[in-house]
Amino acid sequence: NLIGKKWSSDVRLDGKTAIVTGANTGIGKETARDLAKRGARVILACRDVRKAKEAAREIAEDSGSAGVVPCKLDLADTKSICEFAEHIFNTEKAVHFLINNAGVAICPYSTTADGYETQFGVNHLGHFFLTFLLMDMLKQSAPSRVINLSSFVHSMGRIDFEDLNSERSYHPVKAYVQSKLANVLFTRELARRLEGTGVSVYAVDPGAVHTEMIRHMKSSLQILVNAFSFLIKTPVEGAFTTLYCTLTPDLESGGYYSECAPAKCSRAASDDLAARRLWALLGGRWSSAARLDDKTVIITGANTGIGKETARDLAHRGARLILACRDAEKAEAAKKEITEDSGNQNVVVMKLDLSDTKSIRDFAELINKEEKQINILINNAGIMMCPYSKTADGFEMQFGVNHLGHFLLTYLLMDLIKRSAPARIVNVSSTAHTWGAINLDDINSEKSYDAKKAYGQSKLANILYTRSLAKRLEGTSRFTALIGVRSVTAPGTGVTAYSLHPGVVQSELWRHLSTPLQLAVKVFSPFTKTAVQGAQTSIYCAVEPELEKESGGYYSDCAPASCARSARDDEMAQNLWDLSCQMLGIAWD
Repeated sequence: NLIGKKWSSDVRLDGKTAIVTGANTGIGKETARDLAKRGARVILACRDVRKAKEAAREIAEDSGSAGVVPCKLDLADTKSICEFAEHIFNTEKAVHFLINNAGVAICPYSTTADGYETQFGVNHLGHFFLTFLLMDMLKQSAPSRVINLSSFVHSMGRIDFEDLNSERSYHPVKAYVQSKLANVLFTRELARRLEGTGVSVYAVDPGAVHTEMIRHMKSSLQILVNAFSFLIKTPVEGAFTTLYCTLTPDLESGGYYSECAPAKCSRAASDDLAARRLWALLGGRWSSAARLDDKTVIITGANTGIGKETARDLAHRGARLILACRDAEKAEAAKKEITEDSGNQNVVVMKLDLSDTKSIRDFAELINKEEKQINILINNAGIMMCPYSKTADGFEMQFGVNHLGHFLLTYLLMDLIKRSAPARIVNVSSTAHTWGAINLDDINSEKSYDAKKAYGQSKLANILYTRSLAKRLEGTSRFTALIGVRSVTAPGTGVTAYSLHPGVVQSELWRHLSTPLQLAVKVFSPFTKTAVQGAQTSIYCAVEPELEKESGGYYSDCAPASCARSARDDEMAQNLWDLSCQMLGIAWD
C-alpha cells in the first residue's frame, strides 16, 4: 500500500463506553474492533441488525471482550434515532465517545423516511439529530468526544441552501460532497457551542478506503476502483485517523484531521457564517411587513409555546386575537404579556377544551354569535406522547385532541370563515407524522396503545385532513385549473388550508416524554428551536401573500416541504374524513 500512515497507541479504555454508527462493516467495524481490544464497551449502532450481530460476535471473539453490543439504528428515520437514544438512556450509565461513522455514498436519488434527500439526510442530518439526543449524556460523561467522519471530497462541495434536498436538480456526486462538507461545518459550529463543557469534536478524513460504500457507484467506476486497489486503504488503515482522534490527548476541538494529523480543509469548510447558517436551518426567524389590521384570528393553545409566540407576532401586525385555551388562568397571563409587548389591546381570551366536544360546540356557538368574521384559524393546540387516556367523548386522547377536536372546531366555524374570505386555516402537524399510520380498525388504540404511534397517527391525520379540506374548499377564488392547454378560473370559496412542521421545539408538549429524552431536549437547547423560531412557519402560512395561490400543502422552515407517502394518500384521506364525521356525528360533504 502506497497511501496511508500507520498509527499505534497503547491507550486503554477500560470503563469507557463508545457508540460507533455503521459498525457492522468497513471502517466502523475496524474502529469498533480496536476500541474493544482496548477494553471499551462498544455499542454497534447499525441499520442491519443481523449484520451487526455477526460483527459483534466476530469482534468479541477477536478481542476477548464481552462488552460488544449490537443495537438497531436507522439514520434515515428520526423515529429510529429517537428510539435508539431512549434505549441508550435506559441502558447505559455513560457515553464517552460518539463516532458518527455511518454513511451512504453516490446513490440514486431517494429520500429518507422524513423526506430528506438520502445522502444529506443520513450523512449529516441523521448524525446531527443523534448527537443532539445524546448530548446530555456526553456532557455528564465528560471528558468525552464526538468524531464525525467526513472526507477529502468535501473540498469539491458547496452547500446549496436553496435546494438542500436536491429536488430541483440531483447529481449523486454533488449530493455526496455536499453532505461531507456539512460534516465539517457541523463539527466547527458544534465545537464552538460546546466550548467549556468538556466535550470535544473532530472531523475526520479517513482517506480513500475500499468499503461497501462504493456499492452505489456505476459498474465502470467500481471496476476502476478495484483496478487501482493498491492505491486505496484497507478498512483497518482507514480507521487509523478515527482512532487517532478518539485516543490522542489534547487535540484541538473543532479541527479537521487526516493521516493521523491536523489537516487543511477547504475554504468552504472554514466558512463560519455558512456553518451557522446551516445550523440555523433548524430554527430561523422569518420576517414580513404584512399587516393584519381589521382581521380576526383564532389560535388554539395560545397560552404557551408556539401558540403564544404566534399570537404575539400577529398582535404586532394589528390583528384582533382570540386566544382559545383550556387553561383560562394561563391564557389571561399570556394575554397580559402580549398586550403589553405589542400595544394591541384587541386580544381576548375564550375557554376551549379540545378534549370535550361540548366545550368545542359552546366555543363555536359564542364565536358565531359575537364575531363578525374569522379571517385566520390556527389549529395549534396539541398533546404529545401521553399515557393512554380518553377524551370526555371516549376518543383516544391524542387523536381526539390533535385531530378530532380541531376537525369539529373547523366544521362549526366554516360558514363564518367562508363569509370572511379571503381566509386561511393553518393546521400544525409535525415530522412525527412519519411515525404513525391511520389504523381505521382501531383508531382509538383500544386493542393496542403505543404513545409514539398514536401521536404519529394524530399528526398524519392533520396532513390528510388538510389535503381533503383544501380540495373541498377548491383552493381560492383565483384557483386555476388547466384544461388541455387553456387556463380557466375555477369558482373557489376563497378559503385556503395549510399543514406544517414547526421543527423540534422547546415547549410543554415534551412533558409526557420519558425523563431521559426530556433531559436531552432541555439541556442541549441549542439543537432545538425556541418557541419563537418554532412559530415562524405558522406565521408564514398565516400571512405570506404568495400562499393565496396555494392550498393543501405541507410546509417546514417557511417553505414547501416533502411529507411521507402515507400523507399523500388521498384514498386514506377520504376514509379518515368519513370516519371523523361518523365519530363526531356530523355530516360534512
